Amino acid sequence: MVSRRFPIFILDRGPDDIVYGFPDFEQRGVKAAPHNHGPVVGPDDWGPPASDAELRSVGEALAALVPGAAGPIIDRDVCLYTNTAPADIRRDAGEEFIIDRWQESRLIVCSACSGHGAKFAPAIGQRLARLATDPSYQAEPFFQLSRYSQFA
Repeated sequence: MVSRRFPIFILDRGPDDIVYGFPDFEQRGVKAAPHNHGPVVGPDDWGPPASDAELRSVGEALAALVPGAAGPIIDRDVCLYTNTAPADIRRDAGEEFIIDRWQESRLIVCSACSGHGAKFAPAIGQRLARLATDPSYQAEPFFQLSRYSQFA
């Protein structure tokens, strides 16, 4: 079976050139796409599917590194997901989740960023469970609200 030999992958080819993909789970071909931040849009503002020019880096990455997956494009779609705002104290690009307690209360705040976070559901769930059951546990600094000046 192909999926046992060909895992989910992320190809970091340099700044603004990251390609991710999934094996052929549905016998429709490999799913691959650029990981980038397109324009900020609302949930009803879906743009047109990616153009050939926008997908060129995906085809080049697959041809160079996973040639068996570099076939013709059979389908294309737009993937919308939320991101956090870029932090201003512990600087980030707005890709880190928020997994923290609200101040010193028992209220837990989590922004796992929709589809982006779904890939990390087990790890996020583990941290949320620890926050709920272990008063001494603190999430990693890059997930904490204190990375934003308005919450510090």
